[in-house]
Amino acid sequence: MTTTHARRLVALLALVSIANAAWASRDRPALSHAAPRIILLHSGELGNRRIYLTDVYENLDFMYAIRSAIDTVPPDYREGPYVEISMYWHNPTWEATATDTARLHALRPEEGQPSRLYLARPGFHAFVEYPGYLMPRLVQPQGLRLLQRYGVPTDVSPEKSGSSVPG
Repeated sequence: MTTTHARRLVALLALVSIANAAWASRDRPALSHAAPRIILLHSGELGNRRIYLTDVYENLDFMYAIRSAIDTVPPDYREGPYVEISMYWHNPTWEATATDTARLHALRPEEGQPSRLYLARPGFHAFVEYPGYLMPRLVQPQGLRLLQRYGVPTDVSPEKSGSSVPG
């Protein structure tokens, strides 16, 4: 493991620890570090549609739902169906935006932390990839239910996924 990888791993472990503690206690000050204030889902399978998650407790639940790293992903996963995610951290910075529809619609995805949700396919669960981190994150069932509640696709039918996906 290189020094860069070790630093990223330590940062990720610290974030997961803060998220776990904040989720368990629902401590508002810890929330500003454990979950993004706004999660914007866009592009990919959503096309031009944008979905905004602005409830900080739901965002914390989502972050808790992606706490587990996975080590096996489809070999062609980058060619599979996905939804882009932009996460807007540092809650005080985004508080006014989270509560103002006009500001939400003016958000630029590149202002947030880029991530990508890869939809579940036969033989593989849905997962989130953070560019720069070592391992993609499995989306636990509670995270899938949260996304589905807002109309975010979380899986793909077998006929759309192609026949090259292991089953």
